[in-house]
Amino acid sequence: MRIAFIGHGKVGGALAGQLTRAGHDVVIADTRRDGAEAMGAGSDGGPAVLPAGDAIRDAAVVFLATPFPVTAALL
Repeated sequence: MRIAFIGHGKVGGALAGQLTRAGHDVVIADTRRDGAEAMGAGSDGGPAVLPAGDAIRDAAVVFLATPFPVTAALL
């Protein structure tokens, strides 16, 4: 199952790592690609880091893992 994360902080990163280890196809969209890569995303065996549109395309599940003020501003 393809699972996308919008945001990759402490919560999103932890969940993405667990789901990757469980064998799911996990992708991450983050405005700070270097931050996501520093936490292991995009590395061999880690979740891929993609632009948001590509990350959510064909995803069965999308997690929104952003700080509340950012999320509230989007709604």
